[in-house]
Amino acid sequence: MSNLKKVFTLMMAVLLIFASACNKDKTDPADEQSACLLTKITWVDEEDGNEIINLEYNTDGKLVKYTFEGETNYGIVEYNADGKISKTSEYDNGVEGYREMYTWTSNFLTTTYEQKDIDGNWVESSWKEVYTIDAVGQITETQEFHKQEGTWVENSSYNLFIWENGNIKTKERWNTE
Repeated sequence: MSNLKKVFTLMMAVLLIFASACNKDKTDPADEQSACLLTKITWVDEEDGNEIINLEYNTDGKLVKYTFEGETNYGIVEYNADGKISKTSEYDNGVEGYREMYTWTSNFLTTTYEQKDIDGNWVESSWKEVYTIDAVGQITETQEFHKQEGTWVENSSYNLFIWENGNIKTKERWNTE
């Protein structure tokens, strides 16, 4: 997975967590929501240099586009009828080459990935992530899976998030091997 895709995956997780924290106990949601919207993320990387990601929102305060400053890469975010993220597509010079699909079921969010091969055909990734979300919308666990002979298999490590007063207190990485 490229650094760009890792950045985006991390960014989406942070935005999901940030959005759940911003939507608590609002007296006037329109005023409070605009105060919580991130517009720029600076990713510091000692090897590759800093990366600046600009974020654009629609009038409902939903992220609809992200751009990588100084590059031709950008991403488009789509939502389902329930207002939840359903797909993100990454473009380079206007050509879609990578996308993530988000499937929401009960208290789980599953992300799967596709990328274009050299012939321009979409190829499903051999890994996916599943986020467990509690009743108040907080991510409590992340688990990665990989495809083995056509079947999804859990990886041996996973992350647990411990929350306190609406904020992540600790993140623990566990290995079951």
